[in-house]
Amino acid sequence: MPPGSRILGLDLGGTNIKAVLVDEHGDVLAKQSYTTEAQQGPQHVITRMSKLCEAICQTNGVNVASLVGIGIGSPGPLDIRRGIIIKSANLPGWENIPLRDEIQRRVGRPAVLLNDATAATYGEDWVGAGQRAEHLVLLTLGTGVGGGIVCNGEIVQGYYGNAGELGHMIIVPDGRHCRCGQQGCLESYAASSYLVPLAEEAARSGRGEILATLFRQNGRLEMEDITRAAGAGDRVALALWDEACRAIAIAIVNLQHAFNPKIVLLGGGISAAGEILLQPVRQHFEKRTWRMMNDQPEIRLASLGNDAGAVGAAGWFLHLHERGVV
Repeated sequence: MPPGSRILGLDLGGTNIKAVLVDEHGDVLAKQSYTTEAQQGPQHVITRMSKLCEAICQTNGVNVASLVGIGIGSPGPLDIRRGIIIKSANLPGWENIPLRDEIQRRVGRPAVLLNDATAATYGEDWVGAGQRAEHLVLLTLGTGVGGGIVCNGEIVQGYYGNAGELGHMIIVPDGRHCRCGQQGCLESYAASSYLVPLAEEAARSGRGEILATLFRQNGRLEMEDITRAAGAGDRVALALWDEACRAIAIAIVNLQHAFNPKIVLLGGGISAAGEILLQPVRQHFEKRTWRMMNDQPEIRLASLGNDAGAVGAAGWFLHLHERGVV
């Protein structure tokens, strides 16, 4: 790759579209975002994505025609071979939308499409906390739980392109109902969309003194309230937090045996809790992993934050381009 090459990464979300310009080393040269305006439908959003590509280039003195290409991270499920978003819960009306080809046509540069959590995983392995481990798993902990897998430096995408749906590993047989239709998924024990309603239910009934106080003051709770209350010793918050950390640790034990990664990273909004998350997850993991041999992964926090998806999408395009795939 010639010095001075520029690759553009896009991260399509239900609220915002993020764009980054990176060089061949993965250094972020510029970043910019637009609101998605998802309620106005696919064509409107795609127009905004193409305008964002043009805007970030123009603002930073880059000729769009000189871009090596564009990587696009998007929520799924996807058909990555054809570059199509099959459907998206957070993007109304997005069914069988050929996003890759639309961006290629409108911007005039080659593009690739991949799952947003998978893109974040590749970004962390390429230039983030993975430090080019080449055998890495990322768990993204937020409103839902996603993730991605890198083996031998390659993204594991699966036959249908939907590998890495780590939030839907069943960790409690016949456990809580998950929105995906299964029972006992990791997501239903470790995502804020499940933990917050449970905390609010307890607060309404007067259980959890700190949570109840915060709920009375604000009329609702946020994930940060649970973290803060747990740190202050609130029994209900502690129980919810410990259950979530235990669920994450069980998932990591399963991932250890399935993929034998060198590193498991914890990312997403909940990972902002830092050591309050990391230490109990490590402790629960140590209690449950095997003793047959010492092949336990290092459990770390991810480092790229909100840039991970866009950086990883750009990096994946570069990876495929260097192999002559695009």
